[in-house]
Amino acid sequence: MNDFQHKPKPRCIHKWRVLLVKTGNTYRKDKECLLCSKKVMGALIEKKPVRLRQLTERKKGLKQVSDKRAEWNKKYEASKRADAVMQSCAITGVVKPKAQLDPHHPRGRCGENILYYFWIVKSYHDWIHANGKEARSLGFLAPEFDGRISNNETPNPWLGREPKKKKPL
Repeated sequence: MNDFQHKPKPRCIHKWRVLLVKTGNTYRKDKECLLCSKKVMGALIEKKPVRLRQLTERKKGLKQVSDKRAEWNKKYEASKRADAVMQSCAITGVVKPKAQLDPHHPRGRCGENILYYFWIVKSYHDWIHANGKEARSLGFLAPEFDGRISNNETPNPWLGREPKKKKPL
């Protein structure tokens, strides 16, 4: 080969970087290759005036806790703090520090039920939640059908349709 013959250039494997270019009152999203500096013009993002922060900022997700629930949680924490340091277990009657006991919510923790609780030993608390039927018969948990649906086998009257049947294994 002599020097005058055409040699093909090696192809670039593009690694793009996004650039926001302001043009008047609008922004354009351009791309630039980090390896060969090739630029590609992008489309307009907004036709109305926009702050640059709105284009680069990630959207926030849903709130972790609703405002109403946060209010109940504050009342619950205040109620727990107001309890005496030494508490007696509601099952055994043994007096222990709060740190060694668990607050048990027999009606669940939804809404105002979060404020109804009693202190019990941790091992008994684990047993109550592991053995729901026996705990209900002893009165440590609210009855199963106290206004809420507990499993998928029970039809849900609010949805107006039958639940999906489980496939046999």
